[in-house]
Amino acid sequence: MRDNGEMVSQNPGGNILCNVAKQQYDPIAAAQGSKAYVIWADGRSSGKTEILGLYAQRVDNEIGSPVTDHTTPGLNRFVLNQNHPNPFNPSTTISFALMQNSPKVELGIYNLKGQLVKNLFSGSMDRGNHSLVWDGLDNSGQSVGSGVFFYRLSDGKNSQQRKMVLMK
Repeated sequence: MRDNGEMVSQNPGGNILCNVAKQQYDPIAAAQGSKAYVIWADGRSSGKTEILGLYAQRVDNEIGSPVTDHTTPGLNRFVLNQNHPNPFNPSTTISFALMQNSPKVELGIYNLKGQLVKNLFSGSMDRGNHSLVWDGLDNSGQSVGSGVFFYRLSDGKNSQQRKMVLMK
């Protein structure tokens, strides 16, 4: 598979995607951003009639030809861990690991409406393991009520988010 999602095939009828005892044929690949998807028909037989199903699989750029678009971010620029304790009262620790130095790291707490409750960190950060503590206060220093919150880590190009519960 090329980095644009195009299948590379010497077989004009397509490639068999696996060699198990069933028919898989007519693979089609499509690229969307830095991801590629393969869709294929899967024939299964009841002994009398072949039944076709359509299946899809997301594949990453690491498979097949090398990535030539160096602006495509790596899949593991950082890892955001689940906060602990969870549920929590009154504070919780959020830990994450950066795989490289980052000039723009933001860690924010959001309510169920997607509104920013607390900006825990905004700035540059070196690679490595990091932990920040949220004390259950919003940006104004007021205590927030019990409920479900999301925390999101972003480096300006990628972001990950997780859910946590404050229980008073």
